[in-house]
Amino acid sequence: MRFKGFYLFTFAFFIHSICFSQIDNLDSSRSAIFDRLEARAKSLASRMDEIMVSSDSTDQTIFNEGTPPQPPSVSLAREEKVSIEEPSISSTSDSLAEPFVPPHESFKADDNSEDFLPPPTVQELKGDYYIVPTLGLALSSRSTVSYVLNSIPESKDLDNELGFSLGVRGGMRFGNFYSDIGIKYTSLDFNIYGATIGNSFPYIGDGILDLLKFDARLGYTFQINDSLAFNSSVGFGLANRKNTIDIHTTQSNFYIGSITSNESVLSYDLTFSLSYDLANNFMATLGYNYVNVAKISQFSALNMHIFELGVGANF
Repeated sequence: MRFKGFYLFTFAFFIHSICFSQIDNLDSSRSAIFDRLEARAKSLASRMDEIMVSSDSTDQTIFNEGTPPQPPSVSLAREEKVSIEEPSISSTSDSLAEPFVPPHESFKADDNSEDFLPPPTVQELKGDYYIVPTLGLALSSRSTVSYVLNSIPESKDLDNELGFSLGVRGGMRFGNFYSDIGIKYTSLDFNIYGATIGNSFPYIGDGILDLLKFDARLGYTFQINDSLAFNSSVGFGLANRKNTIDIHTTQSNFYIGSITSNESVLSYDLTFSLSYDLANNFMATLGYNYVNVAKISQFSALNMHIFELGVGANF
């Protein structure tokens, strides 16, 4: 039993010694590895310092000689890295510097901008349709009349006096264009002065012109502002022209005879006007109307100048 216990004690001591020796060897091997790593790091650091010193001296020498420098690969890599990173930094800073605009606010800003909104047309401002009654003063250029008195052919100039006109027009708008139709009645007086029969019987003639005209026009409106507009149009129509003249002596007012012509002829006209929009869709117009009426059997063609004032409605 004694020998057996002795053997057990010897075996335990041997195992204990082996374990501690292994631990000591492991600690010593770790210390050696760390020492080698530290020595290698110091060697690399000193080598890098030598490379940097040699590169600085080389750059300085090349700069002094006037040749372009060739930076080492390390500096190139560093510069490339900086050049790659700089745009991302700047873009990030710019994006952070830009203020945040909500989507609905940006949409309102673009939608309310006058640069993108076309100006409204006359049709949008005033309406699709209109009707305008007019009252005007009529003037006529000098015309002539041809007739036979006591078997003597005569051709005399007519002195036309101031007359009047009444009319009404209704039309439709297409954007800034418009088209309308109208009816107008015009009446004026004319006279013959200084005529004689056989150089012995002086006489005069008093006459009247009645003109009823139907026409259609096509025009364009230039909108000056929201209320004032300038209109111009051309028209073509059919007119019933009636000229009547009574001839009598100047002294005894003796009736000699009369001349009457009544025919339907073609006419054309040109119109310029200003229109001003009043309240409740009403408007006032002031315009000039040139009318040419073809000749009839005994009377020459007639050029009329009519100055009109009208008050109408838009709807």
